[in-house]
Amino acid sequence: VNFRVIRGGGSVFAGSAETDDRGIAQEYWALGIDPGENVLEVRAVNPTTGEKEVYAEFSATGLPGAEDLTALSELFSHTWVLALTDRIQSNHNGVGTALKANFQRIVDALHPGGVLAEVDRALTSVEAILGQPRDFNPVEFAFLGHVSRFCRERFDEVMQSIPPM
Repeated sequence: VNFRVIRGGGSVFAGSAETDDRGIAQEYWALGIDPGENVLEVRAVNPTTGEKEVYAEFSATGLPGAEDLTALSELFSHTWVLALTDRIQSNHNGVGTALKANFQRIVDALHPGGVLAEVDRALTSVEAILGQPRDFNPVEFAFLGHVSRFCRERFDEVMQSIPPM
């Protein structure tokens, strides 16, 4: 079967999948960045008749803040930010590695299938690392501190905008 986003923007990961013995197929679906209705169809062309067939239609409501979360993911995976953690690692054993690992946790949690509570935990870890006094390049740490504070503020605002289930 094929998965096709038909409303709301967003994307699917693979776009197609084979069904298992029970007729089940799986896909990751990322909603569009604008709040509102998103629709995904599961469809295929019948190999015998050539008819177009829609097997299922799924809908979900995009919440405010998706664009902010995408920006956070892009920021924590930015080449310049990661290069800075490599420089810190070369001067401060383990610090750059710990920062990069937490940045990756944030990026993973902000993609389809991620758990947003993981973002909070990783940001808390980053804040703790950057808050410890060290003999370091203050400009590098100040920059990463600014990045983490910006991301914490945006993330907290998004989390407050999500209605309770």
